[in-house]
Amino acid sequence: MNLVQAALAQSNGGYTVTLGSQTLRLADETMQRRPALRNYVGRTVTLGLRPSAFEDAAIETDHPHDQRLRGSVENVEALGFERIAYFTIDAKQVLSEDALDLGEDIEIPLRSDFTRVSARFVAASRVRVGDTVEAAVHTEQAHFFDPDTGHAIRS
Repeated sequence: MNLVQAALAQSNGGYTVTLGSQTLRLADETMQRRPALRNYVGRTVTLGLRPSAFEDAAIETDHPHDQRLRGSVENVEALGFERIAYFTIDAKQVLSEDALDLGEDIEIPLRSDFTRVSARFVAASRVRVGDTVEAAVHTEQAHFFDPDTGHAIRS
């Protein structure tokens, strides 16, 4: 799961999360399924997005523009039936204890000033390394966690 620090806000009768320099409008369904999230308005939360919550916006052209993330593509894995795109956004990455332990074990340089996102696109996607990708985000599939306790924010 991609974990990133996000600021939750309420605006124009809806809710948004800001990740670095980008803002996503949350689908109404997101807030209906997670009413306790309203208690976090004006606060920072950990936003979790599985790779399956994304699609290449060049393929899913009707996806709302305020529910897309843009980033620089670092790697693409063509798996036949799908493509996994890895791109970076300028948002603070949230690391789990397991990731921190792994980083110490194999000396991976851990940075928090950007987040490397993994997104699962359909095979028809033509995204390539070096591209700036626009990824449609299905925010109704988003997960939210309390940054202090690590507990999921649900009902």
